[in-house]
Amino acid sequence: MEIKSSLEWYQVEHALHNRILLFKKHEHRSDAFRLVHNISNMITKLSKLELEARRSANQSLRRVNEQLALINAEINSIEQWATLLLLSN
Repeated sequence: MEIKSSLEWYQVEHALHNRILLFKKHEHRSDAFRLVHNISNMITKLSKLELEARRSANQSLRRVNEQLALINAEINSIEQWATLLLLSN
């Protein structure tokens, strides 16, 4: 899963939450929910950068793309971790 803007996060977040609920061990669930919450904080920063980019064209788009790359990398990491945990159960 990848996002292209902050508006797409809510669908991805819902999908991640559903996958996390499949974890059998509670400590894995709490860690995963914490990681998703950290991404939500990154999304807040992204939405501010997107707003700034719409207002002005000076290097803001580059910062938006950098933030998107970080967020997508985190989403992929959580997905891989979740897959490993589900396979190990």
